[in-house]
Amino acid sequence: DRVPSTGHREAYPNSNKPINDMRAGNPALPSRPSFSNGNESDAAVFAIGFSAEVDQADIDGLISIVAATLTDASLHVQVDAQANVDASLLPRRFLVVSADQDVLDSTGEQLGFLKPRAVDGKRMEFHVKAREAFQGWAAGRMGGTNLGFWRPCEASELTWSILEHVPLPKGGALKPYLKALTPDLQKAVMALPSLVQALERAGLVEVVMPLHSPVRKAIWKSARFSLLVPVGAIHDYLGSNIAYYFAWMNFFTMWLIVPAVVGAFVYFHRLSYGYSLHDHPPLPFFALFMVGWGVLFIKFWKRRSLEWAVSWSTLGVADKEDLRPEFTGDLVASPATGKPELVYPNHKRAASYLLSFVVTGAFLLVAFGVMLCSLNLQGYIRGGDFWTEKLFHIPRLSRLSEPGNLFDMNHPVMGLAPTIVHVICIQTLNAIYQTIAHWLTNLENPKFEVEYQNGVALKRFFFEAFDCYIALFYIAFLHFDVVHLRTEIMSLYYTDAVRRVGLETLLPTLLHLANSRFRRKKNSKLSEQFGAGGVVLAQAVDEFDLPEYEQFDDYLEMVIQFGYIVLFAAAFPLCSLLSLLCNLVEMKSDLYKVLWVVQKPKSIRVDDIGVWEGILRSIVCMSILTNLIIFAYTSRQMKILMPFLFDENDDSQYVAHTVYTIEHVVGIAAVCVFTMIPDQPPVVVNELKRLAYEKTEAMKLIRDKNFSAIKARKSAKATKSN
Repeated sequence: DRVPSTGHREAYPNSNKPINDMRAGNPALPSRPSFSNGNESDAAVFAIGFSAEVDQADIDGLISIVAATLTDASLHVQVDAQANVDASLLPRRFLVVSADQDVLDSTGEQLGFLKPRAVDGKRMEFHVKAREAFQGWAAGRMGGTNLGFWRPCEASELTWSILEHVPLPKGGALKPYLKALTPDLQKAVMALPSLVQALERAGLVEVVMPLHSPVRKAIWKSARFSLLVPVGAIHDYLGSNIAYYFAWMNFFTMWLIVPAVVGAFVYFHRLSYGYSLHDHPPLPFFALFMVGWGVLFIKFWKRRSLEWAVSWSTLGVADKEDLRPEFTGDLVASPATGKPELVYPNHKRAASYLLSFVVTGAFLLVAFGVMLCSLNLQGYIRGGDFWTEKLFHIPRLSRLSEPGNLFDMNHPVMGLAPTIVHVICIQTLNAIYQTIAHWLTNLENPKFEVEYQNGVALKRFFFEAFDCYIALFYIAFLHFDVVHLRTEIMSLYYTDAVRRVGLETLLPTLLHLANSRFRRKKNSKLSEQFGAGGVVLAQAVDEFDLPEYEQFDDYLEMVIQFGYIVLFAAAFPLCSLLSLLCNLVEMKSDLYKVLWVVQKPKSIRVDDIGVWEGILRSIVCMSILTNLIIFAYTSRQMKILMPFLFDENDDSQYVAHTVYTIEHVVGIAAVCVFTMIPDQPPVVVNELKRLAYEKTEAMKLIRDKNFSAIKARKSAKATKSN
């Protein structure tokens, strides 16, 4: 289901396009390249930025070869020119690439895009020969006032699908520009199936990215003063891979309302009546309530995500796995088809897994050491009688937390300093391990792109969750102090919340406002030299300098927050209310970031939030055990509610059995809830049945046509013989 980019010119009727040149006095490039439907807002424009390290004597020839190759693949290509142009305005060379609607239509058919029919609005696979039967196609072709036939996200994905599958130019035309590489790397680059991948691997191209369009202004205008973010508009502009995050944020925030109210009631009830965390009667029931809330949240999000998949025509797209271009292996005959296919030996992958385990384990030991230093500086480890106290006590550090010393734990400011330093160390280790995770996953050589992304996500989440939770687990399950547990959770939570608001909301806004004046001056200067095309030039230069969007970081922050809410509910009941308030700000800051602060991400069709759903489910399952341990061991809550289990010395041989029994009962109840509530709501069930029915009917029609053709040939043959 991939698009042949060249060698199949019959699929693209407009393959012989001229290469436009954005030289001074030649406004070949409009203010924004557009498709043949004339709608600027739908234009999926990609910019290819060449490395500044490319030899200036070679850059013109390289750009000409790349532009010609892309043009042969039925893409519109605009080439810049730096003659008499201030180098500070255009610090690098680039191409601007787009595609017209005829090419998008052909590509959409090959990728199996679903579009609504004009007759009844029901979705079916798009076909070029029957495109007049689909909603919006005729109006889009005639330049109507609607959004055009292809949504901006669809046009972007289709353009990228063509672009990333353009093969290398024939005759080794690219090889003269690889002379700076080692012979082995030259062979590896020339063996790649994609021109874009070869250019990036060789270091000739720094980035290939879609450019933002004016649509983002309307999205931000509608979102900034609303309670939630407009998920539908975000999907139409950025695609389902980005929209699913914001849909999940909306869902998560709304579902926090009930636990926020209940948690606030529990918190203020404890303060009003003078209870402590050890003897407050509602706390165990609140913890049980939060476990049940977590189970229902996961289940109903699954149903809601499938409804979004139906609405966005992405249901089932995850079943189409894309082979990673970087995947290497041995060519062997497939046992299923007999055709040659790449296979990576299991023993090599096992060795890579072992290396990942060792390297990650070493980093975890470093994180564990940082945690021990932090807990000693905060005075949580003082060398008591318990074996962990003796083993992990560092006297020199622990003494600093005593009254009158540098990090006096009772001091309102210096007492928080170890926690702040701990958070900074966590962020530093996470940044280092991010690069390590990609390197380790590359060594594992996953075959499919989804396997690669899941491998990186699981490694990073395990490491960064370990960083965030390990101190809390130590205090709760080895130190057995619920008061210190609450203090540590609050310190980590507040510090991280301030960091997110400062670094992800205030700082990006201030930087964007500060740079806006400089960008306006640059646009004016480029417009003087390049005419209307200078606007695109300035936009390309600006967006090249922006960082790439890391959606993992956004998901991770929210999933870690979800863990604070459900894993330690009995220690921090106010967390739901604080998270609700933070999320109302977080979702707006994340949307602002993806629209203005980072490069526009590539649009990819997905039908769920991927590996994060399994991680959330694991956290909910773990919350059953963590809250039970807090109930039975970390606090005296179990003794208050079940005094008959304890003797005069507070000892009981039945506590462990009781915890074991409660854990199994709650676990079985959670499984029953998961089983009794179906994953698929009626709208999804009906859509799947309809698609299956139409597919069956289409197969019947094909068989009937084939049968009629065979019958006609036999009849003609019989007539001829007579």
